[in-house]
Amino acid sequence: MKNNFITMLIIALITSLYSCKEEKNSVWKEQVNEVTLNFPNGNLYLYGKAWGLGGNHEEIILSSYKLNNKEDLKKEEVYTFYSSDIYYKKDDNGLIVYATESETKEPNQFKSNIKVILKRIKTYDDVKEYSENYEKYGLTKFSMINR
Repeated sequence: MKNNFITMLIIALITSLYSCKEEKNSVWKEQVNEVTLNFPNGNLYLYGKAWGLGGNHEEIILSSYKLNNKEDLKKEEVYTFYSSDIYYKKDDNGLIVYATESETKEPNQFKSNIKVILKRIKTYDDVKEYSENYEKYGLTKFSMINR
């Protein structure tokens, strides 16, 4: 009886590990929100993803090149926002991005013909204001996943 229980436990553990491995490989494609921003002189790409057991790891990427898979990602060439939402506006000069200051990492080597201006949202009250009124400011909201 004890041996049967241990055998069943081992089988359940192996099955769980295999399932997690399969899910890990599919997370990038299945839980990513992607938007292409078209400009006269090129494109920029926004990618948002959530992962982890509770989906509590959040990341938004702004890239000058299309990411076909996560191996294409070069962290030193993209803006990274560790947040569930950012706000942006396209204009004649390029892209203006509004993001929480403490959750933003600027790239060392961003290569694009499109100018990116980062406006950092600094206080809790400002975060709340943009969250509730971004449309009033003519901004578009980008979320890590489609909601």
